[in-house]
Amino acid sequence: MLFLNNNQLKQLPAKLFDSSKRLLYINLDDNKLKQLPKNLLSHKYLTYISVMNNELEKMDEEALQARLGASDDVTFEQ
Repeated sequence: MLFLNNNQLKQLPAKLFDSSKRLLYINLDDNKLKQLPKNLLSHKYLTYISVMNNELEKMDEEALQARLGASDDVTFEQ
């Protein structure tokens, strides 16, 4: 589990999660993120990502669609 919520983060380094191959859960809520690292959604064991209350402008659509089957709670709000 990795909790990075409520940290006023504006961006994440592209390779931040490269060494975390068995990461299951990431909470990035309540930051100021505009995008997520492209490789974040490709982690094999990742089953939960929360990015509520950020400023996301775009996401990797292919990676997101590949992961949608792993989640039963996907909500997009503007």
